[in-house]
Amino acid sequence: FFYFRLEKKSPASIPITALFALIVILICVYGSNIIPENMTELIPVGMFVGIVTIFSCARAAIITNIMLAVFCGVAFNGNWGYALCIIIAGTMSSYCFAAVKRRTHLLPASVLSSVFYGLTFASHSLVESANIVNALFSFVKGFGGGFISGLITIGSLPLIEWLFNATTPMKLSE
Repeated sequence: FFYFRLEKKSPASIPITALFALIVILICVYGSNIIPENMTELIPVGMFVGIVTIFSCARAAIITNIMLAVFCGVAFNGNWGYALCIIIAGTMSSYCFAAVKRRTHLLPASVLSSVFYGLTFASHSLVESANIVNALFSFVKGFGGGFISGLITIGSLPLIEWLFNATTPMKLSE
C-alpha cells in the first residue's frame, strides 16, 4: 500500500485493493478445500487484477498480483506452476484493462484477458506433459476462469464506484 501513496492515486484505491485481495484470498482458502486440484484454473483470481488496474494503475495491479499469486501458490499446497500462471496472465490482463477508457471496451478487454489466461494455463499444461488434449482442456478452463473474472469485474464496477464514491476514467467520460 506504500506504492499507492507514492503514486498519489485516489484514496479509494487502497480500500478497493484491500477488499478485493481479501475476497480472492478467501476464495483461494475455501476453494482449496472445495475445488479439486485439477480445476483450480476456474477460480476467478483475475478479477483482482482488473479492478485494481481500473481504479489505480497497471503497475500497482502487477505488484499486488505477484503477492497474491504467491499466496495462491501456498494455498494450493505449493502449486508454484499455478502461481506462475497467475503472475503471467495477470500481467497481460492488467495491460488489457489499462487500455479501457469506456465501459463498452470492458467486454473486449475481458475476452482478451480470458484468452491470455487460457493460453498461459495451456502452456503450463504442455510443459508438464506433452498431451495436447490436456492442454486444450487447460485452455478451456483458463479461458473460463478468466471470463468469469471479467464478468465479475464488469458487474461489480458500478457497485464499487457507488460504494467507495470512486471516479474512474469511464465515469468521467460519461
